[in-house]
Amino acid sequence: MVRINKVRFAGWIVLLLAVLWLGGCTTSMQARSAFEEAEQLADEENYDLAIEKYAEAIELEPSSKTYRLKMVSAKTRAAATHIRRARALKEEGKLSEAIEEYRIAEGFDRSVEVATQEANDLLKLLEAEKLAEEAALFWGKRNIPPARKAIAAALKLDPQNARALAIKDLLDQEQKKISMDGIELDVASEEPMTLSFKDADIKEVFGILSQLSGINFIFDEEIRDQSISVLLEKASFLQAMELILQMNALDKKVLNGKTIIIYPQSREKNKQYDDQIIQTFYLSHIDAKKAVNLLRTMLQLRKIYVHEERNAIVVRDKPEVIKLAEQILQAADRSDSEVLFDVEVLAVRDSDNLNFGPKLSTYSTKVGFGAVTGPDGVIGAIPDSIVTGSLSGLETFYTVPSATFDYAKSLSTTELLASPKIRVKNNEKAKVHIGKRDPIVTTTQVGTSDSTTQNVQYVDSGIKLDIEPTVQLDGTVLTKITLEVSTAERLDSTDTTGESPIALTTTNAQTSLVLLDGARTILGGLFEENNSSTKTTFPFLGEIPLLGDLFSNFSDFEEKREIILSITPYIIKKVELPDVDIATIWSGGEDDLKDGPNFGSFAQPLLSEVEATQPRTSPAEKPPQLTMTSDDEAPSLNETQVPTQPIVPTEQIVPTEQIVPTEQIVPTEQI
Repeated sequence: MVRINKVRFAGWIVLLLAVLWLGGCTTSMQARSAFEEAEQLADEENYDLAIEKYAEAIELEPSSKTYRLKMVSAKTRAAATHIRRARALKEEGKLSEAIEEYRIAEGFDRSVEVATQEANDLLKLLEAEKLAEEAALFWGKRNIPPARKAIAAALKLDPQNARALAIKDLLDQEQKKISMDGIELDVASEEPMTLSFKDADIKEVFGILSQLSGINFIFDEEIRDQSISVLLEKASFLQAMELILQMNALDKKVLNGKTIIIYPQSREKNKQYDDQIIQTFYLSHIDAKKAVNLLRTMLQLRKIYVHEERNAIVVRDKPEVIKLAEQILQAADRSDSEVLFDVEVLAVRDSDNLNFGPKLSTYSTKVGFGAVTGPDGVIGAIPDSIVTGSLSGLETFYTVPSATFDYAKSLSTTELLASPKIRVKNNEKAKVHIGKRDPIVTTTQVGTSDSTTQNVQYVDSGIKLDIEPTVQLDGTVLTKITLEVSTAERLDSTDTTGESPIALTTTNAQTSLVLLDGARTILGGLFEENNSSTKTTFPFLGEIPLLGDLFSNFSDFEEKREIILSITPYIIKKVELPDVDIATIWSGGEDDLKDGPNFGSFAQPLLSEVEATQPRTSPAEKPPQLTMTSDDEAPSLNETQVPTQPIVPTEQIVPTEQIVPTEQIVPTEQI
């Protein structure tokens, strides 16, 4: 009974194992079927469905590395496909749909940072358009401050937004505060003025300007009396100040909204009045030493220090120069591009192996002694007497070769030698070596003695690939490629030391070409040929002319191998170019560095829209105008000009609180 139970138990075990085996076979077949479907979909460039099938195959057979590698490759190509679709939608103006395509690309391959970058750029465009709409609503309600704020934010996101630029033009015509050196001036009137001076004293000119603007001017002790001539029509306060200072080698120091110091423009006075700022710049992408060379070349900086451990620089200079340095570094400190290369190295072998004729087996001839039978019938060794006395026991043995007839020819085959995926930074070189290092032993004799030394050197064999990309701004990749395929074989012969030499067969190519993002390029034409011919025949019979060919076997072998390189670049990260307002920097004059152009105030709008909406003046009403013809004549005003009380002849010109309307400014006796 116990034996029967054991037999039944063993039967159940066998049945269970059979079921498990059949289930495993079924699962493997299902996984293989899903994988083949995925491969077919990938060939059709339907990568989205191919990824689903790859995932199904991996779920059925998780241990398969081939399935996983194929899925990774399909995800990379799917991401590139969706990026191309997104760019096409962007050109059509369908920004929301383009962003969705970029998000799909991100989901397939997180390493493709260019999808995130371009999606964020589109989000900025959408946000800029939204802010422009808000600014338009504020403008319609004549709510100027929030309209300015919205337009500034919109243009920061999208400097080329047409709607925002149009609203900005309208806002620029609105009345705004006058500022100088970052300090808002409390100017009494922003009305444009006309100045006409001929051979007037410089301090008198500033005196008149003080009366018109309400700004106090303090003169440095080295300001000397000098005559100037000025004719300026419909000018603002800033324009008048800049013109007078620049034309007379003067400079200014703004103390507050009502007071400005005027001093000669010289190195000593600049040291006395100019503020100095110490600023530390921490850099992310550009090397600190290169940044120092950049700033020294552009701004002629002298007080600058490199903090190599933190990749930072410390600068001490005027606020205007510090601001210029900040703008230059902001434009230059940009992350570089990165490229992912999908590379395949294939060997296509075209072999022609022709065998014709009888294929002979091995044959041999042997000579020896036959067996000797003793008196008792036992086969034993040959007695010495037989060996020395007679050769009658010598026998000869022949093996006759057999013959078979053969005719064969083989065709070409393709072998995948390597399939690396290489991620490399812009203008950097990536090196890949797939193979081995073979030792080469070199023996050297020491002096005249018999002692020798051995030196072992290693040579690389296999596949060596060097890639150096340069990502262009138009989305192309200028690529330098060096490919080397080598094989090492040990020869049968040996040298004096007993070592077998190594024969190294090498095929290499080097080229530079322009590749398109996501486009596959095939490079071929690296050939290697091997030819051999052999003849196997019967002894003596094969040497008979014509007849000997019937008893001979001929074998001709020809092999041609071509190395093919397939390379597909994917730009996974691109350089973020600075906006126009960052890349274009006004820097003043050669010896007068500042954040802006020389006479920059003349490029500002003079009339506001508020002024345009006010009632127009009659022909008799003109802008304020001062006329001074000589030192002996007093400055005169037209009827609409509001003169002040007499100018105080001191080093500080202080305007009065109230301007008294008179027909003429009466100077004091000192003037």
